[in-house]
Amino acid sequence: MANSDYLTINGSQINLVTYECTIDRCTPFVRGGIPELSFSRILGKLTALPDSWSGQSVSWSNGSSYPGTVYFAGDVVGYSDRYEPEVGWVREYRALGLRNRADYVPVTDSNTLSDTASYNLPSDDIYAILAREGRTVGQCILDLLSMSENVVALASYGIGNFTSTGSGGAGTAVLTGTTVSSVTLAEAGSGYTVAPTVVLAGGGGTGASCTATVSGGVITGFTQVSAGTGYTSAPTVVISTLPAITVTDLASLSIIPPFRVTFAGERIIQSIESSLQSTYPTYWVHIDTSGNIRFLNTLSFTSNTVTLGGSDVRWLMPSLHRDLSDCYSQLIVRGDLCVSGVTLAVKPWPGSTSTDGGLQEDFTFGSYTTNAAAIAAWNPNDYQQLSLQTGQDQGSCTCSSTTAVVITSQNTSLTLTADQLDQTSTGQHAILTVYCDTIANLQQMFSARVIANTAMTAGGTSTLTLDRALPSTAYNAYRLYALSELGNVVWRRYKVTNSYIAAQMQQFFPYPFAFRNSDGTAATLTTSPVCSVYWSSSGSPPYNQSSIGVQIDPVSGTITTVSPTSLVYGGGVVTPPTDVQVFLPVANGSLEVQSPSAGGYAGTLYTVEGVQRTKTVTVREWRDYSLSANMQAYSDQLFSALCNVVVEGTIGYLGLATTYLAPGQAVGITGNGYTTGYESVALPVASIDIQLNPGPEGTSYVSTLHLSNRQARYTGDVFIRPAITGQQIGGQGWAANSYSGLSHYLQSGFGGGFAGEVTGAVSDFGSQGTQAVGGFAGDTAGAVGGFGQEGGAAVGGLVQEGAGTLGEMLGDVNPDLADATATAAANNQLGTMELRQKLVHIS
Repeated sequence: MANSDYLTINGSQINLVTYECTIDRCTPFVRGGIPELSFSRILGKLTALPDSWSGQSVSWSNGSSYPGTVYFAGDVVGYSDRYEPEVGWVREYRALGLRNRADYVPVTDSNTLSDTASYNLPSDDIYAILAREGRTVGQCILDLLSMSENVVALASYGIGNFTSTGSGGAGTAVLTGTTVSSVTLAEAGSGYTVAPTVVLAGGGGTGASCTATVSGGVITGFTQVSAGTGYTSAPTVVISTLPAITVTDLASLSIIPPFRVTFAGERIIQSIESSLQSTYPTYWVHIDTSGNIRFLNTLSFTSNTVTLGGSDVRWLMPSLHRDLSDCYSQLIVRGDLCVSGVTLAVKPWPGSTSTDGGLQEDFTFGSYTTNAAAIAAWNPNDYQQLSLQTGQDQGSCTCSSTTAVVITSQNTSLTLTADQLDQTSTGQHAILTVYCDTIANLQQMFSARVIANTAMTAGGTSTLTLDRALPSTAYNAYRLYALSELGNVVWRRYKVTNSYIAAQMQQFFPYPFAFRNSDGTAATLTTSPVCSVYWSSSGSPPYNQSSIGVQIDPVSGTITTVSPTSLVYGGGVVTPPTDVQVFLPVANGSLEVQSPSAGGYAGTLYTVEGVQRTKTVTVREWRDYSLSANMQAYSDQLFSALCNVVVEGTIGYLGLATTYLAPGQAVGITGNGYTTGYESVALPVASIDIQLNPGPEGTSYVSTLHLSNRQARYTGDVFIRPAITGQQIGGQGWAANSYSGLSHYLQSGFGGGFAGEVTGAVSDFGSQGTQAVGGFAGDTAGAVGGFGQEGGAAVGGLVQEGAGTLGEMLGDVNPDLADATATAAANNQLGTMELRQKLVHIS
């Protein structure tokens, strides 16, 4: 029995004859878009609003009996009315798929109740939530879709196909060593009619799993399935009522992104897809006709082979375009600096024969060319009293102009040489801050750089020239900040003896590093260099230990403590330290992975086109070398979307291509006895358009497959031939008119018998009935065989020389017929007549 089409509105089957209704066209799925269905109805005359079908749920299915297989499910979102003299008013309805419903639902974060939910934030981010750290992409999405606010909203629109309305259940993972020993029940929740899915997310490990037990609508406990391994903290227990098909999809999204994952905005599915493709560019989100949320990988689509001119003559010649412009045969992913923690010391390490542990005293200054001479000349007062040796001075002042300040230092022994304080390479780069007792607004204090100064004797004055004008000349006090003189480096400056380490010293760690506390207790985390001063009266352990601030200078290869290490102990009396140690961040190159991981080049850009082209991507959030394996997985995933030449185009099929009416299929194209070059491409079907053409022998179909292996759907249609859709007339496309015109032409040119067989066969391209296909036997089969590359004499011109569209086939048969058909379609008359005739034949 031949298959039939069924239209269901608001749960009820629509009798197409009774309602004088035809299904016109359908796009069951489209990557990055919304499925669409068009159907028409003859009203005769307009009626009062509202239309009983407007805003209702609708589905299109096909099969030998109702309800058949559902290929489209959605809602009627609008219609157009037009008047035709032959039949009166015709209403053309437009319906959008379930993905459109999903766009009504915004993101809602269960923690903030805002429209933004973030995961894997840097640990120093004030919005970071520890339980949301270390999540895979799949775990992030699962958590978002399992938040009660989002579950309720999606379920209200029939999206998600959640297993129950249960919510509120919670568990706590118990960690023993690096494995999960059990999960304890924290909240029983309510409304669970079936056991929800349990996922253990984060914690730094993998493999732990458990199941939930439900009784009386509540969770009663958890059963461990696997303890997992490698956990550094207890993972978060995520309880979800999503169906198994969705959870399975999400489980494959196992990469932990090195960057933050954020979902935001008023369209939750669109936001999920956007975030998903940041890590998995070959994936896209699809809402199937049952409402399941699917995550599809185009690289895993089932490959099908289409043979041009083969046994299935209904395949038309394709239109294809190759694009090399944004393809790469090698990918390098770079992160931030690769930083290691290095501990240096003045004392040699135990067992070492070196004279130091990586640090040496560097106290020399001025005429004191040895450390011993500098120490002998140094006095604690050089550091402790307010003087330029500590980088500051203070006193009273007068302003001779807005750019000249005369200072009188409280330090009566202070002397200055001319331009000692200026901004040149020999100056101390001084900054002057002045203060006024009588000014009450923001100008009470003012700062400027010193660009010149006069010489000053002890107890005298110096005139400072500033780099910008003062707002007033009433200032009467000052503080002077300047770089220290060389004498201030005694007991403060130490030289790193390893020149390589010295040159690569950094000011901070890219992420918290573990460092032992200065008192020898348990380790703590630090993001900056740490210096410790050690002392004991005997010079041997045990030591007294104290931390001290430190400044890093990789240019000079030195470290400088904020105060003299000899004054840490001794109560103000110079007490040389037994040892000084510093924990330093040291860069040893940038973090980097490459695809192909074995080196070289790969993908069809290289293997077919011979192009060697490298793409470099920088991910600044990648700071930890221990994530290299995860970043390699990310690089490989990204590379898989870049390494192949982009091939896009369309291919038509004279029939209902049922294999391709749901996503998950790919097409490779070969020729009957010849090579096309597209045999192994496996082009994913990004969308499919179905044109339905009811007729006296049943419904014929034209299926147009849109093919693309681009990571994001290509929209530059200028490079490819248009799909076989044409102008819509009364809901009937140009291809429908072609069917009627072809039938009329064959009857007049070859006689009714021959035409009847061919017409029945063409009609049955949609219904795919056995009887009509049998009509291809004998002479008719030989004639229709001309749909191939080198067809028979009778109808061979239909696809001769690679004609790619049905319009070209008609032109080859009879140019006058093609012109006449196109003209009638353009005049919007033939379609209306066809519609009326089809309804008469159906009835």
